[in-house]
Amino acid sequence: MADTKIRSLLVRPIRSVDLAFNMPGVIAFQNTQTARLGKRITETNLETTIYELMEQDAKTARSKNLPQLTFDATEIASKLSSGTLFAIRNKSLCVALDQKLLQRENIFREQYKHQAQLIKKLKAMYKGGAAVPPDSATGSNPKTKQQRLGTLIAASQDKFNALKKAYGKAGVQGTSSTDVTYNGRIVTKSKTLGSGAQIQGHQTHVHEDNPPATPKQILVHHTNAGKPIGYNAKEKKWEDITEKGYPSSEHSLQYLDTTEKKEGGKDGFKQTSTTKHREFVFPKRDALIRFLRTQIDLMDEQLAEEMYGHLVNNDLDQVMKNELELIDNEVLKLQLNLAHTFLTSPVGGLVTAIYKDLGESVTAGDPVLRIEDDSTVLLVGRLRHPGPIRVGATAVVETTSLFENDKPQKFPDAKVVSVRGHAVDNDEWELILEVENPLIDPSKEEKGRMLPLNYHFDRDNTTIKITNL
Repeated sequence: MADTKIRSLLVRPIRSVDLAFNMPGVIAFQNTQTARLGKRITETNLETTIYELMEQDAKTARSKNLPQLTFDATEIASKLSSGTLFAIRNKSLCVALDQKLLQRENIFREQYKHQAQLIKKLKAMYKGGAAVPPDSATGSNPKTKQQRLGTLIAASQDKFNALKKAYGKAGVQGTSSTDVTYNGRIVTKSKTLGSGAQIQGHQTHVHEDNPPATPKQILVHHTNAGKPIGYNAKEKKWEDITEKGYPSSEHSLQYLDTTEKKEGGKDGFKQTSTTKHREFVFPKRDALIRFLRTQIDLMDEQLAEEMYGHLVNNDLDQVMKNELELIDNEVLKLQLNLAHTFLTSPVGGLVTAIYKDLGESVTAGDPVLRIEDDSTVLLVGRLRHPGPIRVGATAVVETTSLFENDKPQKFPDAKVVSVRGHAVDNDEWELILEVENPLIDPSKEEKGRMLPLNYHFDRDNTTIKITNL
């Protein structure tokens, strides 16, 4: 061991952190009690403070079959309140998280709360079994879905076989036509009635002459005397309808009068309407086409049901558990995003710089404030020392002029954590020592540490004793 004179020796923090948000935003909160220059803060371990708690909360909810998770927006803000230095605007994230939590609760109550009973019911439905012959099928037999599908396929086959037999060897069928013939004359007449007449569901006609004893298609008549009368089909007679309360109106009628023979010759006017269906059909092949299409659809459905049946009977329970965990992981992403809007420090130390203020915008990675840990410091310097200096060597730093007060001060248990020789002088060394920075007053931590950051030791009054391992 030999005393070594220093050329330079500078105090540096063992940890210096420029804290930043991992997302852009606008600063909406600053903790004026802690986020101030010269304030000493304690570290906040997010893993134990909130990350592990949120993950455990979801696991507990799944294991105990609970519909709700604990960590909503309010709970997260509460857990981080003591360590928060700054926060950015996060209302939209709060709303998104609480909405997702409600969705998770609803989905759980709808699908997962009675998972065991649901799976039991599905297994009964997809138990399998042979198809029941169509003639033996009843409302309760077949029971399982696969059995019913098999019976449906067999019934479709039976129907096709019956149609095939019924069609026989019939081939293409031709067209058909329909003729409708009317005899008579088209007549249209109209007149305003004094009191009006309208019989619901029947046509209305106006005539100036006395009505015939047996009307043809004339259901309402107006006499020469101006009195409206109506034909009562039930009693087969004309009757006065002036007291029926019908409003006055204009009535008109287009009708076919088969008694008129002034046009159309002896038999009157003849009108014929013919409709022809010019379409060729092949019922036997149509039945085959419908049958094959039905069979193809049933085969696809049978395959899908077979696959789902295997899932129900073997893996549905695990699939549902995985799906619920996926939902909880989506919730966790939103919870983490919200938690990251609160800026905390992963290290304890002294606030030595503040770069942002309320209302300022930040991007991801922009420094907001600096925290430097001075509980342990690094002494960075150059010295002359004969012989080698190795990493891991111990050292004792002594000075007789700390802050120029001529009071000797010793820093034992220093440790060499980095050393590099000089290119020109073999006895010249650049090294870094790690040493505890003692409290000025052990009973009053608020008074601070003995060695201030960036302090330069006096080269003439400082020595280092190095002991290699």
